[in-house]
Amino acid sequence: MARTIHTTDVNLHYFRNEAPRFDPWSVLTAVRCPVLVLAGEDDPVCPLPVVEEMASQLPADTTRMVRLPAARHSIFRDRPDLAVPAVTDFVSQVSQGHQAGWAKPGA
Repeated sequence: MARTIHTTDVNLHYFRNEAPRFDPWSVLTAVRCPVLVLAGEDDPVCPLPVVEEMASQLPADTTRMVRLPAARHSIFRDRPDLAVPAVTDFVSQVSQGHQAGWAKPGA
C-alpha cells in the first residue's frame, strides 16, 4: 500500500474487486487516439510478449511501442533515461501532428 494512489475512487475500484474483472483486451479495437506503449524487457507483471501482442492489436499508424532494456514494471524508476525522452518525443510529435494519420489536438 505504500506505493498505491491514495484516492477514494482508485481504492474503491480495487477493494470492490472491479480491477480483476477489467479486460483491457476488450477495448483495444475502440482506441482511436495515438498510443505510446512503454515495455520493460524484464517486466514480470506484463511480460514483453504479452505487451507486444496488445500493441499489435492497436491501430498501427498511431501506436508506438518502445522496449526498455534492463527495465522491469517500474520503467520510470528503472530506466528514466529512456522512458522520459520516449514520452517527451511522443507527446511532441502528437502535438505537432508529425505522425501520418495523427491529427493535431483540436483539428
